[in-house]
Amino acid sequence: DLQVTTPDLFTTSFHSHEAISLLSISEAGVFISSSSIKIRNEMHTILSQSVSHLNPEDEIFASSISVMVIRRRSFRRGMDFDSFEDDESTKSPSNGHGFTRWPTSKIVSYGDYRADEEALGPSYFDNKKLYEYQASLPKLPVPSLEQSIQKLIESSIPLAKNENEKKSFLRAVRDPKLKLLHQKLVEKKDSCTNTSWLSLWWNQMCYLKYRDPLKIFVSYFFTLDDDHSIDPVDPSAGVKRAASIITAISKFRKKVCSGDLPQEMIRNKPLCSAAYKYMFNACRIPESPMDSYTIYDPSLYSHCIIAHKGFFFEMDFVDKRTHDPLPIHVLEESIRKCIDIATEASENKDRNILKLGMFTSLNRDDWAEIRDGLLKDVKEDLEVLQSGAMLICIDDDSPSSRKECAELFWHGGKDFGMNRWFDKSLQFICTTNGKAGLIGEHSMMDGMPTFNLCRFIHNSTYKDYLHEQKSFSEDTAVPVRILFDRTSVDFLNFGQLKINNYINAYYNLVNGYDVAADDYKGYGSHQIKALSYSPDAFVQQAIQLASIKAFGRSIATYESTQVRSFLHGRTETTRSVSQSSINFSRAMISSDRKKFATEIIGRLKKATVDHTNYSRSASKGLGCDRLFFGLEVVAADNDDRICLFESDVYKRSKKW
Repeated sequence: DLQVTTPDLFTTSFHSHEAISLLSISEAGVFISSSSIKIRNEMHTILSQSVSHLNPEDEIFASSISVMVIRRRSFRRGMDFDSFEDDESTKSPSNGHGFTRWPTSKIVSYGDYRADEEALGPSYFDNKKLYEYQASLPKLPVPSLEQSIQKLIESSIPLAKNENEKKSFLRAVRDPKLKLLHQKLVEKKDSCTNTSWLSLWWNQMCYLKYRDPLKIFVSYFFTLDDDHSIDPVDPSAGVKRAASIITAISKFRKKVCSGDLPQEMIRNKPLCSAAYKYMFNACRIPESPMDSYTIYDPSLYSHCIIAHKGFFFEMDFVDKRTHDPLPIHVLEESIRKCIDIATEASENKDRNILKLGMFTSLNRDDWAEIRDGLLKDVKEDLEVLQSGAMLICIDDDSPSSRKECAELFWHGGKDFGMNRWFDKSLQFICTTNGKAGLIGEHSMMDGMPTFNLCRFIHNSTYKDYLHEQKSFSEDTAVPVRILFDRTSVDFLNFGQLKINNYINAYYNLVNGYDVAADDYKGYGSHQIKALSYSPDAFVQQAIQLASIKAFGRSIATYESTQVRSFLHGRTETTRSVSQSSINFSRAMISSDRKKFATEIIGRLKKATVDHTNYSRSASKGLGCDRLFFGLEVVAADNDDRICLFESDVYKRSKKW
């Protein structure tokens, strides 16, 4: 029921009717997003009161910022992009662009990182900075069963509703069958060469087999900071922002696809680069009962996809020989051409072009059925869209508030959801007033690689690119082509009535969820650190207190922790609920709170230390959630009935 994220990382998509998202903590403040007005108010009150309790003599100054917005100065993890600007040392090798030609034009993936790498061949990874340390990455460990059970107990017992539930759960965790399952999991790990014991299960069961819509339930979004070199009242602001973003993406794409991008490091430890293969020229494909994911050889494709008013266009954005970006004025002209064609098509009632983007937000089986019906008529256009480097959505909207931006970038709202293709690995949204955001398809790639792309985008502005000198011949032409222009209702074999049902399902999905934003400006990470607390752990305790004050009980809370220091590692769960967090929250709501202020501060210190220790353990692959996920898979494969997996407390501890 609660949704949280690691500071300065990204929001993990777990949604329910009462969701709170701690999006970031910076020196300027804490940014909170929640669908519950009650819990937002509680959080604001808690954060406001806590400094007065802890350090009342300090006068706090903070400027207003939206921490939801990605800001260049707030990125302190990963790569230093200032250290490798576009100088001659990073230019392509002798073949013109440095892209290694794949053995095949595309790879159809079913979630197996190792199989996809084998399809590329070992030479693909040779002499590339991006994969410099890939071969030396350790394999993801299988945590100790006893230590994992202890973590599970400590984070689950506070969620028990009565003594009977508690006793039943404690009996279940001592089931001797768990040891046998754990041994099989260890054997599974030992048999996995050049991959993780978890990755294939995780990619398939948690993503590719997941049947609910990608929109809302799977995809994540970022809101990008404004480009202050673009005037938001300029009628061309959206076009300029799109051209600027395309230019930045093309530069980053060239670094990724040539392998010139340095491998990410955290505390001198390399991070797995496997996800970068799925960033560009990639698309999820709806199939039943499990989707696939197609990645295309970037050396063969120089086009991106532009969307406007629900129409999709093929547009070249880089030089076919060097894969350097086309001049920004050429990109602007091409984008305007797409807008003009889309405007004309939308006003021409005789054309009756079916806007297919809406269908990508449906249940995966429904979308798979629709797509199968389209293949005989628009297979070529589907292939063009899928193979595009990325999708740029131009929306005729001018959002101003954080809520308006969040709704637009999360799912497109009621008006612009048809102007999306949620299967694409990357979608950038640009609005009439120059606002911009990103939607990431989650199945093969988590948020940190796209986070690094966004950081790169913020290193330069439209004005910077406008001043770049490019040598292109005067007759350089960039054609654009509308896709699916022959697609009408008649092409589908289930008629207008079923289409109307799908449209209603789309609107019901959007109407069923809300998002709101609260920007707490009292203090941020600098002040919290000055009080000797971890900013993340500090605010996690505020979330626990808010849940108790809002709902009268603790609720399982998920914080995503990356484990990319392991080969093919993705994430582990940091569980925020603990007995120490409960003890702190109970003390805070006690009528004698002021009388026991010193004890309360001691409980807060204990709770934050426990949370930090859990987070560090999770980052080493030693949390408990991925282990028990693996045990459930092994049990299902062997038709073993395990009492723990049927326990109400166990299930409640996994409902975030």
